[in-house]
Amino acid sequence: MGVVFECPPLAKRLPEENDSDLAHTAYRVELDGRRLVWVTHEGDQEVRHTSEPAASLRKRMKVKVLSWLPIEWML
Repeated sequence: MGVVFECPPLAKRLPEENDSDLAHTAYRVELDGRRLVWVTHEGDQEVRHTSEPAASLRKRMKVKVLSWLPIEWML
């Protein structure tokens, strides 16, 4: 998903305001070998999660089952 802004002053201000909070409000996803790792900051500590944070067991199971379906061509 993307957004296009045709307002140079606003476009300049957005990264300045968002980047400072982004490390504490979003996850950075990394590839560690063959596994995904979600990285965030809690206080001054970097926290690494080996499963998707805030995803229930039911949601993770649903995603796993969907990953077995041959629907990649639809993406």
